Amino acid sequence: SPEPETKEYRMIDKVNMPNPEEEDLISRTQKFAKELENRKKSLLGLGQSISMMPSDQFNDRLKVPAYVRAGIKLQDLPHSSERIISRFNLNDENEMLGNNKFLHDNVD
Repeated sequence: SPEPETKEYRMIDKVNMPNPEEEDLISRTQKFAKELENRKKSLLGLGQSISMMPSDQFNDRLKVPAYVRAGIKLQDLPHSSERIISRFNLNDENEMLGNNKFLHDNVD
């Protein structure tokens, strides 16, 4: 008698096959991990550059604010203790109106 035909079936392991959303998540996670590693390296390099800096140069950096070292000029603004309250408001057409009824010197 002829031998019966045997059919071979292969099972697909669906547990280990990520769907497209999982692949995207894995891809984004790997990208984030690389960016994190690069950030770590740059911060470690920054720490090393500071520790290798001569002490007088380090002290100069502490004494001079960063905006001055960068050459940024600040505007002359009134001191925060000075009270400057506008007595004007704008209407819907952005025209100035006087006597702002919400701002007054009388404390409730």
